[in-house]
Amino acid sequence: MSQSESVYTLPAVLDLLCVESLHETCSRLLDNDCDVTLDTSDVVRITTSAIQVLYALSLSLQKRGNQLHIINLNDTVKEAFKMIGLENNLSEWS
Repeated sequence: MSQSESVYTLPAVLDLLCVESLHETCSRLLDNDCDVTLDTSDVVRITTSAIQVLYALSLSLQKRGNQLHIINLNDTVKEAFKMIGLENNLSEWS
């Protein structure tokens, strides 16, 4: 990991119960003022509320001149983003 990038492995379950924790994590990642890479290899469930937090993270990073990257995409994550019409965003981030 370089100084210009923070890497975070997302938990297996990203649902309404963990959105507050995910938001707090994203806020800490933003404080680093660098690109953020999210590793989705462990994700087995992701809901719209969690995707909204990740989308907001991307927008906040862009405003700061940084980028969101997603690595180790699996079918669960791809399908969830596709279901809500954000597959193009996911493609930009991966």
